[in-house]
Amino acid sequence: MTGADGQAARVRAVAAFDLALARWLTLPGTVYPSQVLDEDQWKAKLEDLALRCQVTAVEAFTWARTFHDIASGKDGFTVLGGYPPLNQLPLMQAARFVANKGIHVMAQFSEVTTVPTIGGYARGPYGGGMHATIFRWVDEDSLPPITPREDLALRAACCGRWAAKPPTPGSPVVTALREVEDWIHRW
Repeated sequence: MTGADGQAARVRAVAAFDLALARWLTLPGTVYPSQVLDEDQWKAKLEDLALRCQVTAVEAFTWARTFHDIASGKDGFTVLGGYPPLNQLPLMQAARFVANKGIHVMAQFSEVTTVPTIGGYARGPYGGGMHATIFRWVDEDSLPPITPREDLALRAACCGRWAAKPPTPGSPVVTALREVEDWIHRW
């Protein structure tokens, strides 16, 4: 495709990534403490919230993969001048791994923890049931088994960049999304 077609496709991929990221950031508890819920209500909502966050995060990484494919000239698009190949981009390798695997096994990529937060007016531990939700990457042993056709470099990039290394928890999913956002907006 011509350079103009490629540029238009990249713009669409970035816009779709931005929309997915915006949806992720508006889910309750992903950025700011969620509404006041008692412990039983919170546990009931957490499963639904986790699924919606995982689906939205995988969608964002899939659009990042699309952006990379277009920028690197796949499927007949014109290569974005100066854009490096995949094997020089550990960030995009990690994003590609999440997109490739996440479509099939997204629930195995992140874990959810909740942290009680202080309540309004800084009332200390008596926060009225407010929780901050943290979506973190799991450790390498918790990922799906390696498949015969899997690109191990992509897996290694993801694990090296974001996965938990016990006893240290994995980095927050939002950190990875922000890294990818910074990358694709640079081009």
